[in-house]
Amino acid sequence: MKKTPTKTATPAAAPAEPAPEVEPEVPDWVNMTWPDHIYEMTVYESGDGSSEDITLTRAEYISLKHHLAGMRGYKVGEQTEGRVRS
Repeated sequence: MKKTPTKTATPAAAPAEPAPEVEPEVPDWVNMTWPDHIYEMTVYESGDGSSEDITLTRAEYISLKHHLAGMRGYKVGEQTEGRVRS
């Protein structure tokens, strides 16, 4: 009787390493805030042209935009005074 050759198992491929996460490029508005400006949040009604305005302090404005940046996946810089960094 003839022996059938045994098949050798091929080694399993190494699991693919996940691609490194690429951080999105952070837009200037995230970490730049001009001093001595009026900061407002405005909502416009699309139907009749009316609007709702909320005046903010600089600290409130920076806090809101940092929160928004975090929600959008951007890294938020440290708060500093002046125009260089918010």
